[in-house]
Amino acid sequence: MIPLTTERLRLRAFAPGDLEFVRRLHVNPDLVRFIPSATTPDEATARRRLGRFMSLVDHPVQGFSLIELRDGGGGGGRTALGTAVGLVLVKPIPSSDGAEASVLEIGWRQVAEHCGHGYVTEAARAVLDAVHAAGVEQVVAVTDPENLASQRVAERIGMERLGLSRDFYDARLVLFRSFGASRGAGWLPAGWELLDVGEYAFPGPSRDQLVAAVLAGGKRTTTALLAEYEAGSEPLPAPGRRELVVDSAGTPVCVTEDVAVDVVRLGEVTLEHAVAEGERYTDLVGWRAAHERFWTGPDYRGWFTVRGTEPPAVDDDTLVVCTRFEVIARRPGWEGGR
Repeated sequence: MIPLTTERLRLRAFAPGDLEFVRRLHVNPDLVRFIPSATTPDEATARRRLGRFMSLVDHPVQGFSLIELRDGGGGGGRTALGTAVGLVLVKPIPSSDGAEASVLEIGWRQVAEHCGHGYVTEAARAVLDAVHAAGVEQVVAVTDPENLASQRVAERIGMERLGLSRDFYDARLVLFRSFGASRGAGWLPAGWELLDVGEYAFPGPSRDQLVAAVLAGGKRTTTALLAEYEAGSEPLPAPGRRELVVDSAGTPVCVTEDVAVDVVRLGEVTLEHAVAEGERYTDLVGWRAAHERFWTGPDYRGWFTVRGTEPPAVDDDTLVVCTRFEVIARRPGWEGGR
C-alpha cells in the first residue's frame, strides 16, 4: 500500500530512525486525552511502539504510514521539506465481544504543532482510496464522542457516520463506515485483508526463492526463533492459522494454513523438518549452518535492536518454532521474482 504521494504529502513506511518522531507524536495532549493507552512515557515503550509501526511494512493493505511533507507544507517556508507530521493506520479492529476481528479500521494521529493544516485528512483519504482499490470492500473508523476533530476527518474523507456504538474496543464510540466498489480481490479468499502477512527472510532474492519454493510445493515447513515472537509481542502460530504470503514487492502470492506447530530446542530439530523446508538440505549440518548465518546476520540482529531487545544467543538450547503448513490459495500465473 505504501509508499503513497498526494499533492502536499509523502506516505512511507516507518524506519529505525523514526524513534524521536514516535516520541513527539505521542505527547500530543489531544491524543493522550482521547487514547490514554497511546502514552509513550519512556524509550522502551517508544521502541516497542516503533517496532509495532514497522511490523506490517510488507502487508498489501494493513500498516502504519508515516506522513511527511513533500515541500514546506504551505506554511510560508517555515516547515522543512520531509518534516514528519503524523501517521495513518490500517489494521483489524478488535471486537468488544472477544470474537475474531471481521473488518479493518482506519485511524490517524498527528503531531500537535502540525494540526489545522488538513494533512491528516489528505493522507487518510489517499490511504482509504488505496485500500478500497486493492479490493477491500468495507473499512470502519471509530472516535471518542468528544473528539470532534477526528470525526470531521472521517466525514471529510467520505465515511458514513453510523452513530454511537459499543461494537469495538469495549467502549462507547462514534462509528463511521466506508464502502468501496464490491469487486472482490480475485483469487484471494474472503477476509484475506485481515490475515497476518507471511514474510520469508527479508525482501530480496532470498525471499523470492523461498516463496517460489512454497508455490512449487517443495517448501512445507519453516523455522523461527521463539525470541522473535517474544520481541514482537506476537502470539505463537497454531494449527488453523492462515497467512497472506507476499513476495519482495509486497504482492500477495498465496495463502497458507498452519497444520502443525512445535516449540523445540534447536538441537532437537529433525532431519524430516529440515528437508521439508525445501531448500535442498540433505543433512542437519547444512540446514543448521544456513539458519545460524541468517539468525546471526546484521539484518536479523538489527530487527531485535530496533525493538529494544538483545538478539538471542544461538546454540543447541535455543528454542525454535517449527511450523508445517499447506497452501490453500495461490495467485494464478505467479512467476518467482516478478
